[in-house]
Amino acid sequence: MNSPATAPRSSRWVYAPLVAIILLAIGWTAVWFYAASRAEDVVTAWIEREARDGRTYSCDERQVGGYPFRIEVRCTGLTAQFRDPSGPVILKTKQLTAVAQIYQPDLIIAEATGPMSVNLPAADVDYVAEWRLLQASVRGRPRDLHRLSIVVDAPTVRVAQSDTPVARAARLEAHVRRNTESPVDKPVFDLAGRTAEAIVALVPALAERPFNAEATGVLRGLHDFSARPFRQRLRDWQAQDGRLDVTNFRLVQGDAIAVAKGEIGLSAQGRLDGRMNLTLAGLDDVIGPLLGNENGSRTRGLLSGLNLLSRAELEGKRAMALPLIFRDGRVFLGPVPVAQTGPLF
Repeated sequence: MNSPATAPRSSRWVYAPLVAIILLAIGWTAVWFYAASRAEDVVTAWIEREARDGRTYSCDERQVGGYPFRIEVRCTGLTAQFRDPSGPVILKTKQLTAVAQIYQPDLIIAEATGPMSVNLPAADVDYVAEWRLLQASVRGRPRDLHRLSIVVDAPTVRVAQSDTPVARAARLEAHVRRNTESPVDKPVFDLAGRTAEAIVALVPALAERPFNAEATGVLRGLHDFSARPFRQRLRDWQAQDGRLDVTNFRLVQGDAIAVAKGEIGLSAQGRLDGRMNLTLAGLDDVIGPLLGNENGSRTRGLLSGLNLLSRAELEGKRAMALPLIFRDGRVFLGPVPVAQTGPLF
C-alpha cells in the first residue's frame, strides 16, 4: 500500500512531458526569432554593400516570416538599379520571395513573380519580361558559393507597349557547381546550360525558326565573390589567368547543327582571346534566310571554299570543321578574318 507522501510526488511526473514540450517550444521560438533577425541583418548588409558598387535594391514592402521551420524573406515591389556610363539600368518586378529552412540556412530557394520591366537608357527602349515560373536555388554563402541553379519556364521578352515577343523559349536553365576537388583558395566551377524551343524574333528571317542549345564548361580564375563593378571583376579575372573551357556546345536549328569545344579568356587589353573548334552541318538552310539572297550567296561561296579544305561528318551529315580564333579581339573563321570585338574593360 502506497504511503500518502508518495502519491502526490508521482502525480507530478504526469505533467513533466507537457512542461518539456512548452520549454522546447519557447526555446525553438527564441532560436527562430534570432535566426529571422540575423537574416534581416544579412539582407540589409548585402543591400548596403551592393549600393557602394552602384547596384541598389529596394522593396515597397519587406517582410520576414515562415515560423516555425523556415525563414522566408518577401520583397514586394522590387526595384533594382545598376549604374552604367550611358545611364542607369532599372529592373522592376512584382515580388521576390526567398526561403531557407532553419536547419539548413546555407540553402536558399528564391522565386520571382512577374512581369518584370527592364529600362535600358543606352538602347532608348523598355522591355517587359514574363514567365510561368522563375526559380533559383543557391547553396553556400555570399563569398563562398557551392552551387547556383536558375530555371525559367516559358520566358518571353517583348518591347513595352507591344504584344509581340522579341524572344521566347519553352525553358531556360543555368547551373553552376563548385568542383569539390579544386583548392579552397582557387575554386573551379562546372557550368551547364540549356534552352529549348527558343526563338529570337529580332532577326525576322529566323522569327519562326526555333532552336535548341545546350552547353557545358569549366570556369577558372574566379576566386572572389565580394561585390564589385562588372568591369573590375573582368579585369581581376584576367589578372588571375581566368579561362572558360567549353567542354561541349551543341545547337540545333532545323537541319542545321553546330558543335564546338575550346577555351576562351581575355588579353591584357581586355579583348577576347582563345580558340573554339567548330563543326558545322546544314548551314545552307540558315545562311540564305539570315543574310538575304545576295549576301547569302557570297557567304555560301566562302563556306563552300572552306568546306573543300575541311571536310568532316557530323551526326551522319556532311559537315566542315574549322577553328574559330579570337586573337586579341580579332575573330577568324579558319584563316578568314570575320569580325573584331572591342575591349571588355
